[in-house]
Amino acid sequence: MEELVREEFAVSLQCRMVALFVLPLCCSVHAQVQTWIYDFETPGLLPHDATSYVSWESQNGAPTNGSPSPMARVANGLQEQRLTAASCGFVGGRGMFYAGDRASVADPHVTPSVVNAAWDCIIEARVRFLAFESGLACAILLMEDQSGRYGIWFAQDGLRILGPNTLILYSSISPGFAAGQFHTYRVESDGGSFAMRVLVDGAVVWTGFAPGTTTRNTVMWGDGSSAATNDADADWDWVRAYNGPGLFSSPPQWQTNQAGATLTVNNGTSDVYAPVRHAECVGNLVTITADSSSFGLPWEIGYTISDPGLPASAGGMTLPGGQIANVDLGAPSFTYLNGLTLAAPFSSTLSIPLGPPGPLTATGQLLVVDPSQVTGFSLSALLEVSFSDGGTISGVARGDDKSTVIPITRPPLCSPTAITFAGQLYTQLSISANGMISFGGSNSSPLPGPTAFTNLPAIAGFWADLDNRPSAAGNDVTISQTGGVIRVSWINLPSFGQAGTASSVDVVFDTTTGATIIESYSPDPGHLGSSLVGLTPGMAATNPGPVSFSALVGSGGTAGISDMVYELAAGGPVAGGFSQVIFPLSGPTAYVVN
Repeated sequence: MEELVREEFAVSLQCRMVALFVLPLCCSVHAQVQTWIYDFETPGLLPHDATSYVSWESQNGAPTNGSPSPMARVANGLQEQRLTAASCGFVGGRGMFYAGDRASVADPHVTPSVVNAAWDCIIEARVRFLAFESGLACAILLMEDQSGRYGIWFAQDGLRILGPNTLILYSSISPGFAAGQFHTYRVESDGGSFAMRVLVDGAVVWTGFAPGTTTRNTVMWGDGSSAATNDADADWDWVRAYNGPGLFSSPPQWQTNQAGATLTVNNGTSDVYAPVRHAECVGNLVTITADSSSFGLPWEIGYTISDPGLPASAGGMTLPGGQIANVDLGAPSFTYLNGLTLAAPFSSTLSIPLGPPGPLTATGQLLVVDPSQVTGFSLSALLEVSFSDGGTISGVARGDDKSTVIPITRPPLCSPTAITFAGQLYTQLSISANGMISFGGSNSSPLPGPTAFTNLPAIAGFWADLDNRPSAAGNDVTISQTGGVIRVSWINLPSFGQAGTASSVDVVFDTTTGATIIESYSPDPGHLGSSLVGLTPGMAATNPGPVSFSALVGSGGTAGISDMVYELAAGGPVAGGFSQVIFPLSGPTAYVVN
């Protein structure tokens, strides 16, 4: 009898699953989407449209209440990964990004134009911090409704609550918490009061009361510090704000892992803001773990290949009881791991190694029979695992005199081997906006010269005082890896303080042959400052004096193992006339000029 009841339950459950998972348009309950009054969101990179926000700054440091600023505004259509502004105070510095005029009520950049103090306020962002410079470096997330000021700012050691200045140490948020990883930070205030709480990745980390007595009406966010020379280097994935009645939390978009169904990869975590995501390089293994408290009950995994998961508001399904099916059930690649037989009982934690021979992106969601659920089953979070064998990073070293350290053997570059440079192996490099790459440390100096070329191993494609802040020239610094060839490109970078100039150059590392190459050398002839092209082994490198690459076309030269090889122009760009400078051994001992 028990076996018969079990079979009948399984058949009934399978019918419900077919009804809910195969015919979603008939039977699903779609989430109601709240209206964000302010919303910038694109996975990976945040597109900043200059018509959608204004910057509270000016070049002389005075607040301008919405006047356009060439230092922070971004041209339409330009994607900017890192923002660097330099004031988290409300006067001086070089400002923040915000919507609305902080001196008035009308706000043309949010809908409606007034943040209503009688309604709930929510502002949230998904962001990671790559570096904090010395000093009171920070970023800010703030909403003001003419009554209260609801916000947090980010210091080197933790979050600070705007107003009481309470410090929440990063180390106290959760075990292993790292500000250098993407997290979702959220500030909420109940309408009609100053009650406020702060959440990180969906968990409450602080409750209290916000400071009041403000006349400002603003959504404000950005990264910087109270000193104009210090800032935080942050990636903002998205920023959004809500103002409305009767809603203290937004509808969840993604199913989270729960006791009845958990699906993770390499012990990753889930929240309502994103799937469990993991990027890996081809050739490496990851471990997918499926777990459930419902031992002895059937289970299934529905998965897709190359088809992304869907949030509740964009094709996902919110089921009766509130669970969310985020796997794309209508995707051509959708299939069930066990054929939807529901024959296999969940007996213990499952560990599934995955390591495809080529690039692959897979998404999946675990289902485990659970009679306590309205639907009869528990769903896990959506798992998204991607494998790549090469890719491109743009927006590198964004800003003036900036450097960014890039790992080359991790996604998305996934170089198959380390770089050999000056006899040493390196798995990361530091790229300067000023046309140079260094190893074992960073050098973002805008002043080229042999003295500064002495200590760190480095290659200078066109070392000059360049400016990689966003501009109409479409300037960028990128790094890519394909087939073991790593290419760093400086594209149309203006010379600092010289509008209309644009210089470009590539530096290539061939991990197969071991060569380092300077090519596509195209400095702007109008560049006025000094410049340097060449290579140094660092480590107290010796200076035998400059060379002339253009005079060595068709031949090349040799140098001592500890010598730097360079050409220096005291005013203007190093002369062209060459297409490549090749260092076959990625060192100074031999070089060829073409």
